[in-house]
Amino acid sequence: MEQINFNYCMYVDEIDLTKEYIDFINSIELELCNINYTSFYKEENPLLKDKTFDILLPFLKKIKEKASITFEGCWVQKYVRDQYHHLHTHHSEGSNGYSFVLYINETKDSSNTCFFNPGYPYIFTHEYISKPKKGKIILFDKAIPHSVEPNKDEERLIVSGNILFNEG
Repeated sequence: MEQINFNYCMYVDEIDLTKEYIDFINSIELELCNINYTSFYKEENPLLKDKTFDILLPFLKKIKEKASITFEGCWVQKYVRDQYHHLHTHHSEGSNGYSFVLYINETKDSSNTCFFNPGYPYIFTHEYISKPKKGKIILFDKAIPHSVEPNKDEERLIVSGNILFNEG
């Protein structure tokens, strides 16, 4: 007998961000794309990848203690007034792909990140609205659609990326 499950998990926690890491993130050169400032389209930054992996590793090990982790990459995004991010999912190699959002800076007027059940907008059953908070980390299955509402300040800054849990 074959059992097929369509379960999608999200993990939300808070981690301590060092001043060194925050300063480093703020120093990364971003370019304006049509919806926000990002480093996504730039050549991969190995230092960003290494520093972010080091910050995230204790959190990731709480989720899958025995799994080896492949850090596929990450990028920085800054949102100023009225910038947003349309509904999207992330691409990741393999079936154990997860994505993350790590809030680096925010104010009370920073825009929310909205997560929806897979199949949205055609099927709507669940949503999770995340208010930004410095140090808040959200890890979610790459198939979960998400978006960022239009921003109301000049301070919203995140690091986002993709990882694989390699079990076995």
